Amino acid sequence: MATQADLVARVLKELYVLEGGATPNATDDATVDEGIAEVHAELQERRIAYWELTDIPEAVMRGLTLMVAGNVGRRFVPDMSVGECEQMRELGMRRIREVIAMQQDHQTVPQNYF
Repeated sequence: MATQADLVARVLKELYVLEGGATPNATDDATVDEGIAEVHAELQERRIAYWELTDIPEAVMRGLTLMVAGNVGRRFVPDMSVGECEQMRELGMRRIREVIAMQQDHQTVPQNYF
């Protein structure tokens, strides 16, 4: 399981703002935190997010990273087009939906036939 701080670092690496083991500065961290809150709220509203930001499953981290990077991308990379940002968000959403669809928590519902 990952944390919000892990997600911030992954988003900044995805956008080539952060290198290796460097830590984000306060401004970058706050900007990405804002993007994370927006994406998480959207996923909760759609009833997709089943995790808390303090305990993010590794299976959804790649998709979540892409969605957040798409949300905040133009703030860090002004040359990034709106289309590229939307494409990242869509790819991230697709990955998260794939993970949710593959979960094995589906229960059998008994049926009575007459």
